Amino acid sequence: MEVTVGEKQLLSLASKIEKGEAKPEQLIKLMENKNNALTSIKHPEILKIATKNGYTVAHEAAHHHSDIASEIVEKHPELLTLKTKDGLSVAHKAALHKPAALELLRKRPEVLKLTNKTGETVAQVIANTLDIEDI
Repeated sequence: MEVTVGEKQLLSLASKIEKGEAKPEQLIKLMENKNNALTSIKHPEILKIATKNGYTVAHEAAHHHSDIASEIVEKHPELLTLKTKDGLSVAHKAALHKPAALELLRKRPEVLKLTNKTGETVAQVIANTLDIEDI
């Protein structure tokens, strides 16, 4: 069962993480719940919280929810270039969802050349996500 927390609780947990009193993984796990992910969109500072390997709240929110991925593309483009130690960007995660992939193509062409550690670009992820009719 996914846990839903309120905005105050989300901000409190983020504060504890900054102080070293909680682990980023606790907050990242909460992003599986859409309401939590929607709340995080209002607070870009929360979206930047990362684990030791660089996996951020934004990565997780974009991974689980296509509309959240689209919101990140639209409202927080500065987060698209955040990368894990493996080179996986938030844009790579967002590109896995058709609506966000289309927005990346139309509005954020500057991120299409971002590569992960294996050399896969965001554009390649989009090419695998979209059908020709989608474009």
